[in-house]
Amino acid sequence: CGGNDIQNLHTDSDIDNTYKDYESLVKLIQAVFPVAKVNIVSLIPRCLTYETHIDNMHEFNEWLSNFCDKYLLRFVNIFTHFIIKYPHIWRLNDTLFNGRRIHFNETGNSVLAKVLIGVSNNPRV
Repeated sequence: CGGNDIQNLHTDSDIDNTYKDYESLVKLIQAVFPVAKVNIVSLIPRCLTYETHIDNMHEFNEWLSNFCDKYLLRFVNIFTHFIIKYPHIWRLNDTLFNGRRIHFNETGNSVLAKVLIGVSNNPRV
């Protein structure tokens, strides 16, 4: 699931199908690789329909975090590294994105790499 998937949701059944897909995938992984330590990375915000899109991604990441707790997976929250939260609104940290605010610039790629390296250097037991 990625940003486009959340952006293109039109009905409640669309999100329900996405949830079911995650559950099916995790059950398959756990059946095939029963001792694997699975990490699930949050969706990363980007500018499309701006506030609505970021709010939808945040809501989905909240669900994903709870899902990971349920299945004993590690949730890696990258989302919060790329936004600035004001009292009532989320904004992209524009210093981490290219001009269209969809893809990371060099600094944003560096932030992403540092988070992922930190996860890989801190394996789950």
